[in-house]
Amino acid sequence: MTETIRDRAFRIGGFAALVAAAAIPVKIVATLIELKTVTAGGLPKLALFVEAVEFGALVLVAFTLRRWMGEISRPLALLMLGAGVAGFAVGALANLVLVAGAPMSDDLDTATSFVAAAGAAIWLLVGGTLIGRDDSQVPKLGWIGQVGGFGLLISAVEVVLPPEMQARLASGNLPLFVLLAGIFVLLYLVRLGRFMAFGHIPTGRI
Repeated sequence: MTETIRDRAFRIGGFAALVAAAAIPVKIVATLIELKTVTAGGLPKLALFVEAVEFGALVLVAFTLRRWMGEISRPLALLMLGAGVAGFAVGALANLVLVAGAPMSDDLDTATSFVAAAGAAIWLLVGGTLIGRDDSQVPKLGWIGQVGGFGLLISAVEVVLPPEMQARLASGNLPLFVLLAGIFVLLYLVRLGRFMAFGHIPTGRI
């Protein structure tokens, strides 16, 4: 990674990653507080709004990472950018529609949920792979993003499965695995944000 990449926009992207990371526990707390006001999307309105903020912040992160990732592999960087922006933007817009109370069919809800989860999964998987190749900077960060991306990929596949199969998976260990993968996503965003915003090199500890 060249020093010219570490410009003001790169640091702003780091703060955006930290905002997205902070939104994850806030979303969980909001969900627990507002369980009685569940929307068609399966989350309370406040949680949906917080998730929309998270997605919006991640759009900014995706754009500010493109130069760094492009130094490692331009084709994979373009794939990462396209998948991330598409997934995060669709997720944010869908959530805002639900927060506004606009009607959304089950098919459209399923489609937007799949695009958001699949786009985020590809962004994490490809990003983790590229960062892992940049051995001069943050090799310990890449695998964390890959684990989080794998969990989101499973979530994306689950969204399009028949309801009876979803119920069967929900009764097993899959929800626990997805939860653990979500913890890796949070850790990835915190470490990535600290590196981008402050130049902190991730180690074995946060």
